[in-house]
Amino acid sequence: MSAQLAAINQEIAWHYAQISILKAKANALTPISTLPNEIISKIFGMYAFSSLPSFDLKWSRIMLVCRRWYGIALAGQFLWSFIQVSSSYRTGRVRKQLELSGAAPLTVKIHSVNSSLYAPLLLQHAERLLEVELTGMAITVLDFMNSLPNYKLPLLRALNLDPSYKRDELPEGTSITLPESLFDGRAPRLTQLRLSSIPVNWNILRGLHSLSLKEAFNTNRGDSLANLLSLLEASSPTLTHVKLAGLLADPLSLQSYSIVSLPVMEFLWIQDNVALCNQLLRHLILPPTARILVYGYGIRSGPDIADLLVPIRKHVRSPAATTLRCLQFNSSDSRGTPANFMVCAFTAVTAPNMLEYDKANFTVNSHPTTENTLRQIMSKVLKALPSATITHLDCRCATQLTVTSWKAAIALLPALEMIYIFVNSAATKLFTALVELSECGGVYPPLRHIHLHAFVWKHRSDEDNDVVTPVLDALRLFLRTRHARGTPLEVLEIEEEVPSLAMREEEWEALFELVGRFIRDGSVYDPPALRREYEQWRLEWLAEHPDESE
Repeated sequence: MSAQLAAINQEIAWHYAQISILKAKANALTPISTLPNEIISKIFGMYAFSSLPSFDLKWSRIMLVCRRWYGIALAGQFLWSFIQVSSSYRTGRVRKQLELSGAAPLTVKIHSVNSSLYAPLLLQHAERLLEVELTGMAITVLDFMNSLPNYKLPLLRALNLDPSYKRDELPEGTSITLPESLFDGRAPRLTQLRLSSIPVNWNILRGLHSLSLKEAFNTNRGDSLANLLSLLEASSPTLTHVKLAGLLADPLSLQSYSIVSLPVMEFLWIQDNVALCNQLLRHLILPPTARILVYGYGIRSGPDIADLLVPIRKHVRSPAATTLRCLQFNSSDSRGTPANFMVCAFTAVTAPNMLEYDKANFTVNSHPTTENTLRQIMSKVLKALPSATITHLDCRCATQLTVTSWKAAIALLPALEMIYIFVNSAATKLFTALVELSECGGVYPPLRHIHLHAFVWKHRSDEDNDVVTPVLDALRLFLRTRHARGTPLEVLEIEEEVPSLAMREEEWEALFELVGRFIRDGSVYDPPALRREYEQWRLEWLAEHPDESE
């Protein structure tokens, strides 16, 4: 018996070996096998970089395809040069990746509470550091920052430091200042700097392309608007991206300052007192295509934002300005009282991601105290924008607008063609406002497309569980009003993600009769056509199965 089993196992092994040989022959016939290693390595790089900025190593699974690919991936030093460390990382994994990266320039992101385990490893490869982003325990970030001047950093082009975690546990008297010696030639290619809660001498920051300062106060001659303008002017010829937050500790002077031209500016993000935001914008000359995002403190009513909108209006209405197509409203509440209201404008007509505010071409934020002050702010912002080009409105996050506010907004958007909205109480108020505007004979936009995202997002204002029925009732009334006036809505589009909507086929069919085209989950919805198709299928099936006719 044992001899027979041994013979069988030997034959099985022989067959496996033959299968491996046949697979190798088949692989040799494929076009990719004829490519040189250098080309395959570049293909691996394109695949690996497609996962950025996640910086993960999912791409490395392709190493398991065959031995050749495994060897090519190991030899591709640049493939291992993007390192991101999280709390789940082990030092051994980082050491191995540093080893495999060979002499390739390093792009490193460390977002770990235990960053002290990894920061020293970076300094051992200081001459290869290309981009560094380090957040974690304050003491570790500061030790790393203060050690940088001890090394030559010939490749370093981007530095991002944030020591905010456990900052209060730093020993008393700890100096938290970016070393000036870092800018004495040790990092000649440093053009991108991002500091959070790290004071710095603004006078040494020159020739930058990208600058982000959050509470990074000036250590030389105080924090004044004049010094801030000088800081921007020092990098004026090359500065393209700027983010400024909480920089001025001194009271703002009403005096005039020198005008600073930033000819290649692409992105300006300001978060500070509204008076500073206003003064800063008035003293900057920006390209008409520059994106401006303003998060001003102290905007609680219409008068608070009036002065700020003067330079903004001039910028967005410039003849050479980027054409704004889509608006996004975002409002949040605090126990029923509006606490935040933001207007974003985009050039694309497709609905933007609700969380990607930094991709907007224009943003202004406010903190109204009542619905009336929210309406004041909204009206002033919309009047400042070139409303004739705005055809799309994304109000999926505009939960706190009343019917009156919706009417005011729509009346100020005469070219509005499409609206994106969630199924919630805000949608009910919006459709009610559209009906009232239609009946009163006031300004009414050429609205032709409504995209109703049936993701039920409940808010404090949604007291009961059923928010779907009020929305459908208000939508039905709006569609009937449009249909009765001889201007039926051209397109009604529904994205369904909740069972309560899938069970309402009769209601959907009733709405189908009131619109030009009904789209459900990306497909045209036509109940009569669906019934005809079903009947045709039934007849064909019965013809093929006569015994089942009964």
